[in-house]
Amino acid sequence: MQQSIAPNATSAATLFVEPSSQPVFGKIGFWIARARQRRMLSTLDRARLDDIGVSPAEAMIEAAKPFWKD
Repeated sequence: MQQSIAPNATSAATLFVEPSSQPVFGKIGFWIARARQRRMLSTLDRARLDDIGVSPAEAMIEAAKPFWKD
């Protein structure tokens, strides 16, 4: 029996798909999410960065990347 997923449901598989394999609107959504994550990363203090295993220098480098760069 095949299970169906509601149209507005988000599965983990769709969250981690390479943007090159997504339609244009999927890429835009991916880029928006990436930009938001990088902005949030730039606001974390040293204790939070230590919690996720990222140095302040690595966080700065990642946060400075444009949204379209991996």
